[in-house]
Amino acid sequence: MNPHEALSAAGKTLQPTVTCPPNRIGWVGFILSAVGFLGPTVFHYFHVEVFEGATCAAVLFFGFWSFPGLILSFVGLLKKPRCVACLGFVLGLFGSFFVIYVWPMLYML
Repeated sequence: MNPHEALSAAGKTLQPTVTCPPNRIGWVGFILSAVGFLGPTVFHYFHVEVFEGATCAAVLFFGFWSFPGLILSFVGLLKKPRCVACLGFVLGLFGSFFVIYVWPMLYML
């Protein structure tokens, strides 16, 4: 017996599910925010240093990706689905906070 016949015989018909299109701007914001947050974390806390001053340059290079990620994730929050954009927004906030406030204090000591 065909499963579709069994459902229609019971008086219930299955409607095809409607899927939301992916939130591409939310995904781009999430990826930029993740790079901006994880880059300084990896380079600073694991002391990855290729040469003198490389850690400082790497933290700045990766950390500044948090700002565009934060902005794109905020724009992505205006569209559904919002889950990835919300994660990108939070990571962008943490990454931006790290670059603006924490990073200068670490290297002034």
